Amino acid sequence: MATRNSTPSYPCRICGEEVSLEACKTDDHGRVVHELCYALRLAVNTKAVPEYVRHNFSVEKRRSWKEVAMDVMAESDRGRFQELVGELDDALAAQALGDKWQSHVVENNPCLLPRISQQGACEKIVDAAVSLMRSDYASMQMLFPERGTGGELLLLAFRGFDPRAAQFWEWVRADSKSTCGLALRDSRRVIASNIATCAFMTDSEDQQVYLHTGIRACQTTPLIARTGNVVGMISTHWRTPHQPTEDDFRRFDILASQAADHIELCKQEL
Repeated sequence: MATRNSTPSYPCRICGEEVSLEACKTDDHGRVVHELCYALRLAVNTKAVPEYVRHNFSVEKRRSWKEVAMDVMAESDRGRFQELVGELDDALAAQALGDKWQSHVVENNPCLLPRISQQGACEKIVDAAVSLMRSDYASMQMLFPERGTGGELLLLAFRGFDPRAAQFWEWVRADSKSTCGLALRDSRRVIASNIATCAFMTDSEDQQVYLHTGIRACQTTPLIARTGNVVGMISTHWRTPHQPTEDDFRRFDILASQAADHIELCKQEL
């Protein structure tokens, strides 16, 4: 049983040595591994997220693994401790799936993000978006104007999506019924405060994926470079109907400006 002064640790399924919560990930089968072992394994395995794990994790009930870990370390009730360990395993595995999907995008499009540090910056931006907007999910996309009619948006980083949603929105066209599709067509911010009753996505596949993923509200803000051109999108999503305030957007737009600058730097290195 965990106490307030104990830190759970597990044997790494790759090297066999003990791994603490602060340094662990999970592999495709939900087994705990060292972060370094996991990274080395990914380096020789460039396959996409396997089909059999696409629907294993419910975003409706998921908190970040660090949030759950704090509860695990403080819990003294045996029954509740076992429940939290189960939730922790799911959260760790879900993060690993998200990390692997992002790695898959980069590996299969090697010209997109030349430096791994750029991917890390994208992840920090979506984390900041979640914090600023008090949202449950977030995503960041880069615009490739030469693709299709009106350009296409590539998913660079996300928080909260399950693998099915990440795959569905890996590339988004201008004729998509999502908020980012409409924002791309009109070059403006788009808010859907209630996905279930949103008129422009009624009966669309986008609406079904939103609802299946647990998303009930979302907003997409264009990323506008200093040249005035749209270079991408940043979106936040909520599990319940939600209408962001003007104060929310005043702070969020500063982050969007920084995200646009980052994408411009990425494009310079393509």
